[in-house]
Amino acid sequence: MAAESARVAQRCEEAKHTCQLNLKDCDLRKIPDAIYLFMKGVELQSVCLAHNDLKLVPTKFGSKLITITILDLSYNQLTTLPAELSNLVHLQQLDISYNHYTSIPDVIRELRELKDLDISHNQIPVVPAELKNLSLLQCLKTSHNLLTVLPSIQCFPNLKVLDASHNHISNCEVDDLTSSPWLEEIDLRGNPLEEHICVFLQSVVRLKILVDIK
Repeated sequence: MAAESARVAQRCEEAKHTCQLNLKDCDLRKIPDAIYLFMKGVELQSVCLAHNDLKLVPTKFGSKLITITILDLSYNQLTTLPAELSNLVHLQQLDISYNHYTSIPDVIRELRELKDLDISHNQIPVVPAELKNLSLLQCLKTSHNLLTVLPSIQCFPNLKVLDASHNHISNCEVDDLTSSPWLEEIDLRGNPLEEHICVFLQSVVRLKILVDIK
């Protein structure tokens, strides 16, 4: 416990100069209240809490660190996110990959400045239409989940990269993919796509589309 506290204190001191709080691999089971005191008056740009053992993000997190633009919560034991994270009005990049989510937390749809969202390696069966609120989203990573339907490209007018690899998608609206003006890359490998869909997608030259060769 003492070593953990000392490591957190050292990382907080470093963050006062870099404005980037890196608490990766700190053996945390909860987010220490001390970080809010250490970071008082510091305009943090990013917080990394990856590779810990977190099961909960406290409600105060969203009201205390409102300046951050990047939040990495990957490789934890999380199943929820508090509604108070909607206070992170500047957040542009969110990573909740490698957790235990069975649905996309409702609060994510309120993070309207998001440009990069990673929900990969969870147990999420669907990307809800309500995420269309994320109109600035440019990169969506949904690989290694339980999706049976490809997320609707039309919901994200600025999307450039979609990784939906290693799900359970067998069909997709090809017109949806080819009509998107900004889309550059789609990864659909590791899905049981119907053969005629794969053949068509391999013939598309405007986009970089990754599919398994049938």
